[in-house]
Amino acid sequence: MEQSLDPIKWVKEIVAAVIALVIVVATVVVAYDCIDATDVDQFDRSKEVLSAFLALAGTVTGYYFGRVPAERAADAAREEAKASRTESEGVRKEAMRVGQDLEDRERSITDPDVAKTLRDAGRKLKDIGKE
Repeated sequence: MEQSLDPIKWVKEIVAAVIALVIVVATVVVAYDCIDATDVDQFDRSKEVLSAFLALAGTVTGYYFGRVPAERAADAAREEAKASRTESEGVRKEAMRVGQDLEDRERSITDPDVAKTLRDAGRKLKDIGKE
């Protein structure tokens, strides 16, 4: 896998990491406040805030754990698409070559039906090669 040195990508990664770190630290602090609450009102407020931070922390965790497999799958898809394009180009070239070969051989055939069949097949293959 090729590592990009794009500065914008690095800045985006650093900002995302800082935001994630802030959310996780805030979640831990609020959880501690919730545990350390001395009265019911403080506990209820801390519990509400903790619920919101836990949702954010879950989103951050899902993002980081889901991103790496998604990037690998995207890289694999890119490589497969590149291989398919290369193979497709090879098939087109081969269709052109065989089509030309059939048209060349058609000239030496004496039976008009066979010659027409070869000519038509050669043209169809050349059309495929042009697509």
